[in-house]
Amino acid sequence: MKRKVSRPDFETTVSDLALKLTRLVEEPRYAAMQSDEWLRTLYERYTDRFIHDNNRVWTTGSIMIPISLAAFGALPTIACPKLIHLLILGMASVTLIVSWLVIAENHRAFQEKSMAWIAAIERAIGIEDIAPHKLKGNRLNRLLTFSGAVQKMRWTLTLAIVAGWIMVWIFWPRCS
Repeated sequence: MKRKVSRPDFETTVSDLALKLTRLVEEPRYAAMQSDEWLRTLYERYTDRFIHDNNRVWTTGSIMIPISLAAFGALPTIACPKLIHLLILGMASVTLIVSWLVIAENHRAFQEKSMAWIAAIERAIGIEDIAPHKLKGNRLNRLLTFSGAVQKMRWTLTLAIVAGWIMVWIFWPRCS
């Protein structure tokens, strides 16, 4: 079963890397070179990078998302909010969530690079797509683990906050 990828050039990158790695394994450049050891090290490093980039996405998200949402909670505490209050809180909230989205998408791109190396190493040693990318369990799990689910949810959250501020701007009762 083929892995689903988000970019068309991912498969080309993996194939190129796998070919180069296979050549290094079959024809080591140095007599003392132990291909299994350096491949293992390379595999571990890229696995660690993948996990580290994932942690960066959610560490920044755990700070920036609540602060972005807190602006909605701060608005009702203002006795007579004026348009400047809406503007400042809304711009701060939207800026934070969009900044997080940019950070998250960049780290997701770094994750794809790591995944390309991981897949190439697996191919170089003869492990090719032995399991699907995600193992899906019950019906709810299958519904929620569609391809690109997390990325789509990040975008949905960002757009929901932007839409929320547009709704506040339109419908918030103005003080006289």
